[in-house]
Amino acid sequence: MNKLASRYAHALYDLSEQEKLEEQHVKELKMIQSLFEENPGLNALLAQSQISKIEKKKLIDELFGWAQLYIVNTLKLLVDKQRTQITLDVCKAYRE
Repeated sequence: MNKLASRYAHALYDLSEQEKLEEQHVKELKMIQSLFEENPGLNALLAQSQISKIEKKKLIDELFGWAQLYIVNTLKLLVDKQRTQITLDVCKAYRE
């Protein structure tokens, strides 16, 4: 497992544990993982340098606005840090 993804997953888990959101986050991250696996072009789209970070974040809001705010903000942080390629690993690492 990617060490960087584990750090993001651990930080997200710490937040969810404090707020008693662990189960909700597991369900939502499984759904997000499925969406990325079923649509491989999504990760490629978020990795495109021609698309601004603002546009990528709008896309995240449109696609994942149903998810809990900590998850959405984590996805946006991955955009800010240009680390969207580890999104699937973060989803998987959260459950480990």
